[in-house]
Amino acid sequence: MRERRAFYVVFAIAAALVVPAAIALRAVIHPVVLQTTSDNPTPLGYTWSLLLFIIPIAVLGWWFACRPDLQFPRKAFWRTIAVLTPLGFLLDLLFGNTFFIFQNKAATLGCDIPALGGAIPIEEFIFYLTGFMLVLLSYNLVR
Repeated sequence: MRERRAFYVVFAIAAALVVPAAIALRAVIHPVVLQTTSDNPTPLGYTWSLLLFIIPIAVLGWWFACRPDLQFPRKAFWRTIAVLTPLGFLLDLLFGNTFFIFQNKAATLGCDIPALGGAIPIEEFIFYLTGFMLVLLSYNLVR
């Protein structure tokens, strides 16, 4: 029963985000063409966007630390991070430039990692690490 309730909570949260977004997008009658007015419309935009992962990780980490009654599998968490993160890095190094274009260098810190097809911003690698961490912490939240 508790597992079913947890599923419904996650489903309700997702619906609370998806339904209004769908309604808003369906209300667009005459879409416009985006024209940038600056060579750097998002200074450090990619770097700042990583806070979408980092802040929830900090909050969930703090929450788990303050709740000793919850069983958080720390060993399994770090082992999974130790396996998935290097795999994500490898995929990015091999295929990152095949799927992504990093045109606005000013949206990043400017610290690039050499990869197949050209350099990739370090933010891509932070994205993989924090993305995996957030997914695993979120999974443990509803489990």
